[in-house]
Amino acid sequence: MTDTPNTRAAEAPAGAPAEAEDDRPDVGAGGAPEGEGSSGDAGAEPTPSNPQGDADKDEPPTLVVRYGRMRLLGRFRYSLQRWRRGQRAVVKSDRGIEVGTILCRWVAGGGDDLKIRGKVLRLVTHTDEVDQRHLEKDAEREFAFFKERIAARNLPMKPVAVEHLFGGDRIFFYFMAGKRVDFRALVRDLAREYQTRIEMCQIGVRDEARLLGNYERCGRPLCCRAFMQKLETVSMRMAKVQKSTLDPAKISGRCGRLACCLRFEHATYRELRKNLPRKRTVVGTAVGRGKVVDTDVVTQMVTVMLDSGTSVVVPVETLVPPDEAPAPGAVAPVVGEDRHSRDAGGEDANGSASKKKTGDRKGGRGRRSKARRRDRQASKDRKAKSGGGGKGGKKKT
Repeated sequence: MTDTPNTRAAEAPAGAPAEAEDDRPDVGAGGAPEGEGSSGDAGAEPTPSNPQGDADKDEPPTLVVRYGRMRLLGRFRYSLQRWRRGQRAVVKSDRGIEVGTILCRWVAGGGDDLKIRGKVLRLVTHTDEVDQRHLEKDAEREFAFFKERIAARNLPMKPVAVEHLFGGDRIFFYFMAGKRVDFRALVRDLAREYQTRIEMCQIGVRDEARLLGNYERCGRPLCCRAFMQKLETVSMRMAKVQKSTLDPAKISGRCGRLACCLRFEHATYRELRKNLPRKRTVVGTAVGRGKVVDTDVVTQMVTVMLDSGTSVVVPVETLVPPDEAPAPGAVAPVVGEDRHSRDAGGEDANGSASKKKTGDRKGGRGRRSKARRRDRQASKDRKAKSGGGGKGGKKKT
């Protein structure tokens, strides 16, 4: 048996429990607000896309639950009297019995396309927490055995993680491989050892980061682990639009690929970029006409090289058509002009003040130089009077 990326293959020993069939209907897309609910009123509020609310017989009240090592999302029917966001619950999913975290109540027409994956059995009890800790310890031993058998059979695979479902009827073994791998003998070894259903899952580097990663350099949890479900493509063009450094080490995430946050901000940068003129475009400014040589997307500032050879930085909203710009020499250019426009009187005052400050600095340097020259001359005069005249001189008796 061979495996391809993002595919699964399972083999069970004799007597292993069969996989439960999922005959529940798929339900349309939606999202839900956070909060607390009960089985009597949850989902009963009507929405624009669902006027009848969840009270419809074909639309049972459901909760959005995050479950599994891969932090999957799904809708689960429930009959809990009380619940709150963040509570852990035992759910029966299409994979088996497992522990998940309640996120919110489902409201149709609110967001992503989530399907009904099962039902909530109960909130987690103390006994369930103890059993879950035991299964996590068992998963560590199973991972060690998994790694040992891969080395013993010399398979080109990299073991990543092991997930033991809460019900104990299935174990998931996650691995990475650069090519197709025949792991039938490995599955037989694992099934013989644990006498349960074995499922092999080949994953990529981004899924590995989701399984093993924790925090990024920004100090926040990994986006793929915290909330992302679909890992979409991130291109180098997005980094160029945002004028980020093109050093791969600085714009790459925990997985070694381009950081997903580049994609999050791409739409905003693309909208802001529409306001800016292209480079080498002839534009008019308050100080003359020139060509655009650079732009800043975030601050919306434009660097213009005037016909006189002077470079000025102006806000994009102050640009005018070239034929409306003042004639060269009519207005003295102000390099690095403030974002807020200044009237002619203010510019003259600022210019005068700048010249005065420059003159003060030059005068101060001249006075200090004269003082140093006077000190050196006085020192020479004292040496001459004492008869030293230099290093080799002798004092008179």
